[in-house]
Amino acid sequence: MTTWTEAQIDRHLHLWEHRHGPDSPEAGIVRQLRDRLAEADTKVERLTTAYINATTQEIKAMSDQDHTPHPDDKAVDQFAAAMKTKLAKKRADGRGGWEGPTCSQAFLSELLREHVGKGDPVDVGNLAMMLHQRGEAIAALPTTKETPHD
Repeated sequence: MTTWTEAQIDRHLHLWEHRHGPDSPEAGIVRQLRDRLAEADTKVERLTTAYINATTQEIKAMSDQDHTPHPDDKAVDQFAAAMKTKLAKKRADGRGGWEGPTCSQAFLSELLREHVGKGDPVDVGNLAMMLHQRGEAIAALPTTKETPHD
């Protein structure tokens, strides 16, 4: 399909009028094509303008919305930052390995219970995160006198 510019159509119209006369059927056809293309261009411009205006209004409406984070989200972000700080400190002290095969669900569960008793929610959160990331639940309390370390 050939796409013609307005200048090309005007040039062909001028040639048809020159060769066949301004009232020739060929010149009339070219004139009609030029006029229809101009109407189509106008419609495209109107649709484009309407689309741009509608999109601009939608973007403005979205940006006008309140972007204040929910208190839950802020609390989780702050708690996660505290957890990361504590984990980094413990790594610097040489602690680690919770994600490895030598660390058991029972051991992490026992540590979690101990830290609940100590009262530090960040330690409890980190131990709960470790179990969660391993896909494990908090293990039930042992029913025998054996410790989870055995």
